[in-house]
Amino acid sequence: MRAYATFIVAVLCATCVGAAVASQPLSTAGAKRAAVRVLSCDRSDQEALFRGSMRRVGGTGRMSMRFTLLQRDPGERFRRVRAPRLSRWKRSRYGVLRFAHRQRVRGLREGSDYRMRVDFRWYDGDGDLIRRRRLTSRTCSLAEPLPDLRVTSITGVPEGLGERYFLSVKNAGEMDAPESGLRLGVDGNAPRFASVPGLAPGETATVSVVGARCVYRVRATADPEQQIPESREGDNTLAHGCP
Repeated sequence: MRAYATFIVAVLCATCVGAAVASQPLSTAGAKRAAVRVLSCDRSDQEALFRGSMRRVGGTGRMSMRFTLLQRDPGERFRRVRAPRLSRWKRSRYGVLRFAHRQRVRGLREGSDYRMRVDFRWYDGDGDLIRRRRLTSRTCSLAEPLPDLRVTSITGVPEGLGERYFLSVKNAGEMDAPESGLRLGVDGNAPRFASVPGLAPGETATVSVVGARCVYRVRATADPEQQIPESREGDNTLAHGCP
């Protein structure tokens, strides 16, 4: 069975931080130097939005990435979708610190599952390959409704030397969300974690976490380890100034 899809490409950014970039040793390049995520998975419009991102390693002159869509029909394994326009290499400008690209795919088949495989490559100033990596996103499923966890509000009150934060988490999806986790960061301090109970579609739960007293900014993420497949993965985080 062949798979057909129409692809629309949208570049997010190629961020340049200064013309001269200090070299970093290759040993500092960990798994977080590259990532691929599902930003949205829309069953009604039969489309998905993926994001690939990468950061320079020591000696990098230029970075590039290539997207490959994978499809799985019921009872089958994931296989590559042939799409020449999609498989072209996207290249950063020379000397940038970070490079990211958003890839939207349309015309997906209802009832199938999709993933995006991204090949990342780092080249030195002479154009020689110095590092490569391949990552695959989580699944965008058009087979059934999914939950969608969102942190909708953060409030806080002083408690001792710290502060007690109250975080509201909503399931904005179409399916029950099982028990999940929540991560709270305050001004770069060690993150705090809490459990979020299972939520029915449209239901909201408020959990409390004790953390450092806020000075500048708070940031909360539902399902930080991405253990729960969701219809939209890009809206799990809420960040703003001190409550």
